[in-house]
Amino acid sequence: MNTESQKIEQLIEKYLNAETSIQEEALLKNYFTSDMVAPHLMHYQGMFIYFSKNRTEKATKSLRLKTGNRRRLWLSGIAAGFALLIGGMAVQNYYEQKQAEKALADTKMALELIAKQLNKGNKAIQELENVEKTKNKAFRTELSITK
Repeated sequence: MNTESQKIEQLIEKYLNAETSIQEEALLKNYFTSDMVAPHLMHYQGMFIYFSKNRTEKATKSLRLKTGNRRRLWLSGIAAGFALLIGGMAVQNYYEQKQAEKALADTKMALELIAKQLNKGNKAIQELENVEKTKNKAFRTELSITK
């Protein structure tokens, strides 16, 4: 394989990857439109000959593009806006509900903690009342003995 053939193969690779310059494409066009194409590259020749011959071809029929119904486009935009609005409201509602559930759970935990502390306080008060009753009984007995 000669160096010219290797260079052409590299250019074809670049061409197929859309990486060639205008000069490189012109080089490929000149090579494939000549009679000196290597046998293993002949399958590319038809493509380059087609491109060379049809380069000046122009469309004779005008194309009419559908622009679509502006009203339908406008309405679909409004519908999409409403869908986003409703979706946003649903997400916000869900978030607020989760926040309320968390606040309720936190409040329950705080009230349980307060109840435990109040129960401890009630027990302490009962013990003090028992001590007070015992003291009062003891002092009454002493007072009645001394009289």
